[in-house]
This record gives sequence, C-alpha cells and structure tokens, in this order.
Amino acid sequence: MKRYLAIVTALVVAAGSLLAAAPTHAQKSDIVIGIQCDRTGATQIVGTVLCPGLHDYVALVNRKGGVEGHKIKAIEIDHEYKVPPGVESYERHKKEGAVSIAVYGTPHIYALAAAPPPPMASAIPTFSPSPRRTGRRRRPRWTSRRSSSAAA
Repeated sequence: MKRYLAIVTALVVAAGSLLAAAPTHAQKSDIVIGIQCDRTGATQIVGTVLCPGLHDYVALVNRKGGVEGHKIKAIEIDHEYKVPPGVESYERHKKEGAVSIAVYGTPHIYALAAAPPPPMASAIPTFSPSPRRTGRRRRPRWTSRRSSSAAA
C-alpha cells in the first residue's frame, strides 16, 4: 500500500510540475486522475480498501492546497475486475482529460498493452498496484526450461 501511494505521490508531483510550466490562468483547473477499482467483483476484498485509501490521499493533498494550487479530481470507475469494462474505463478516463490513470488488475494491463494501437502507448502515464511486469514475455507455467530450450 505504501508503494502504491508513493507512486501516486510521484505522479501527482509530476503533473503539478507540468502545470507549473504551463502559462498561468486566472482560474486554476483541476488535475484529473482516473482510478479503476474493483468494489463489486472478484477482487473486491482489495478494491474496497485500496480505492477509498486512494481517495483519502487525494482529499489530504487537496486539503493542503492541492498541487501548485490545483485541486486533484479523482474519477473512479468500478470495472468489477472484468477486462472489457476495464479497457472502456481507460478510454473514458482519457476522454475526461486524465493526466494519469490507475489501472487495476494484471489482466487489464495485458489487455491494454496488447491492443492494436496500444492505448498505453499514449502520453498518459499509468500506474498499478500489480507487482508483475508486462514488458517481458513469460514462459507458460506448464513448460520446463529443458523443453522450451530444446524446441528453440
């Protein structure tokens, strides 16, 4: 949980530095962050704790004045740990102007990385509490090292 909040903090600070470099306006706009959650699906035991914690952290940052005076607006979508709604919520967060998106679920990350033009190739940084890396190809669990090297 601490690692996840550290990532969120880093992304919020990065978003704030981008806004600080932009020309100032009379009215400060909100920093939009997309949050994918599972409050009703297969991993709700994690989502019902993780997502409120993320909202609490956003509220804390906003109470302290936001980032460079900009308030954070966290938009949450419960995708029930289903991949198609997860991909749709990613697209919806993009349309709503999210500067960062919390993608929840390893299958969702793989689906986004494998999309024809990968949505994750966009300029929107994504983060996830998942400890898995999607950049390298894994050997299926049912194969051994000997059988995979012999086939090569």
